[in-house]
Amino acid sequence: MKIPLSKLKAMVLYFCGNTDPRFLGKVKLMKLFYFADFIHVKNFGSPITYDNYVRMEHGPIPSVILNLIDAVDGDVDSAELADIIKSANLIEETHKSGKGATVELGSTITVSINGKKEDFNLVGEWEADPKAKKISHESPLGKALIGKAIGEKVEVEAPAGKVLYTIVSIN
Repeated sequence: MKIPLSKLKAMVLYFCGNTDPRFLGKVKLMKLFYFADFIHVKNFGSPITYDNYVRMEHGPIPSVILNLIDAVDGDVDSAELADIIKSANLIEETHKSGKGATVELGSTITVSINGKKEDFNLVGEWEADPKAKKISHESPLGKALIGKAIGEKVEVEAPAGKVLYTIVSIN
């Protein structure tokens, strides 16, 4: 059983709303999740997040919480963090993969460009990292891929000219 992302978002908002802004930053918020999970395992035998933990300088943190909090630039106070998280759109993993699937936010897409295959993850604009093959849904390629299916082609204007992408797979 995995906790719904909406509940994780509610937990973050609870921590932000019930902690003095002077004492809650991104690192402390992440640690609250670690300790909440730890205490829940100790008391009930199961974690809250059912998530993989990422090794961090100040201790482990659930990966989904790390991704959510990393979307916030800088070390902001809890009031600003709460405002940003309230407006965040969390993605449940409900999309189809394989035949009949269409590209949507959160999809991993394999495309063919002149016979060469490339994999991309379609993410929100704050998570975009072209070097890591994470493209924003707001980028020209992201906008062109949204809603497309396996076998469809999209043409995107690039600095070097138009590039034709063929969708090979969607996960």
